[in-house]
Amino acid sequence: MKVIALMPTRGTIFTKTEVALEQEMLENGQLPYILRTDNMPIPDCRNILVENALKTDANYFLLVDDDVIMPKSGLKRLIEANSDIAFIDYPMHYEGERWGNMGTATYDEWLPGDDWKDKPVAWAGLGCALVKREVFEKLEKPWFKNLDKKMTRDDKGKLDLEGTDVKIGAGGGEDVYFFLEARKAGFEIKQVDGTCGHARFARVVGAFNSDKYYTQHKIVINNKVEKPYR
Repeated sequence: MKVIALMPTRGTIFTKTEVALEQEMLENGQLPYILRTDNMPIPDCRNILVENALKTDANYFLLVDDDVIMPKSGLKRLIEANSDIAFIDYPMHYEGERWGNMGTATYDEWLPGDDWKDKPVAWAGLGCALVKREVFEKLEKPWFKNLDKKMTRDDKGKLDLEGTDVKIGAGGGEDVYFFLEARKAGFEIKQVDGTCGHARFARVVGAFNSDKYYTQHKIVINNKVEKPYR
């Protein structure tokens, strides 16, 4: 097998993200072959990465965001899942915020208060996901589109999306679209045990106070997922 990593960036990559990714690939017999984008909006950045990855002979595409830190042995578990799409969740919202320690994974046939671990995955974030090459070869392009829809649940927890049609342009929801299309096509989706870290800047050091690197950026990392997305 050959794994290639795809990382959309906003011009900055956290060191811990890079180190964790490189270590995971090397420990699983993979050269750290990483494709990146810069200054390209969602969903364009994800689509161009997949297009370029399909020009290689890699048969697994590892999607990693520039602020997501893979856990130890994360890639090994993703590979062992042997699923069309396998992912490791990470917190979307931080402790102390309105939806503190909320993950990215959304489950179908689930109601708040119920156990979610045995429920089917509807969608999740693409910050740490291993996707087999044939998924992209069989799905129609573009693989990622932004959504402008509202999520609703019926009294049994069944999901539905209401609102305008899919739109393309800078924004978000491209992960939701990808998972929905993959489910519709019959691809298997598995969530793998563990949690990734999600990093963000709490303070950014500018040129005026970075003399001799004495002062560092302040970075906070959260790896707690205590509840699923709504």
